[in-house]
Amino acid sequence: MGEPTDIERWLDSEFARLAEEAGARSFAAPGTIPADVLERCNYFLSFPGVAITAADGNGYFPPAACYHVYAQLQGTRLDAPYLGTLAATCGRNETGGADVAGRLAHFRMREVVFVGPAVSVSRTRDEWMDRVTRFAGSLGLSGALAPATDMFFGNGGRGRRLMQQLKVLKYELRMNAGAGGVLAVSSFNLHGTFFTSRFDIRMADGSPAASGCAAFGIERWALAYLAHHGCLR
Repeated sequence: MGEPTDIERWLDSEFARLAEEAGARSFAAPGTIPADVLERCNYFLSFPGVAITAADGNGYFPPAACYHVYAQLQGTRLDAPYLGTLAATCGRNETGGADVAGRLAHFRMREVVFVGPAVSVSRTRDEWMDRVTRFAGSLGLSGALAPATDMFFGNGGRGRRLMQQLKVLKYELRMNAGAGGVLAVSSFNLHGTFFTSRFDIRMADGSPAASGCAAFGIERWALAYLAHHGCLR
């Protein structure tokens, strides 16, 4: 029987493979993210007390892997849509001080990030929903795609949540994870110009760029896999 860490590494390598096959460039994420990057995104105001300081006090655990990409692309003028992938150990203080099944204060996340014209970003998000659903089926896993409003950027107030519902900015792929219950193992997000405007990322002709991402919660995928198969095949 494979150890959970073996399954997690294998799953992450599979997500990285899917991204590479789609033409994504690989980005090695730093271990922490500077406070000024989160401040630029209004993270501390929008989610007070959620950010987790790094052990050495130098920066924070990223709340999501994709924050690194926007900081890297700051000031960029894109000749063509950007597609990149990275993995990071993320941190969010959302558990009341105790890790529970499927909802961890520290967790591993791989993301595929897409930046470009809004129509292209929306189309790419839809392609990733289809690609990941088919990948899950190839592993013998079944899940359901559902609209969601659990945001990881911006102001999480009622008005913004309602707008997100109306525009269907976020979908989740939810699976049975055994004792963890039904968990969202992946999310597929449209950010509009929230990040690109804050980091001055535009297309080469000066038009606004939009962004989106497909995110994979590695531990959650592992829980779902183990609940179904019990071991690494």
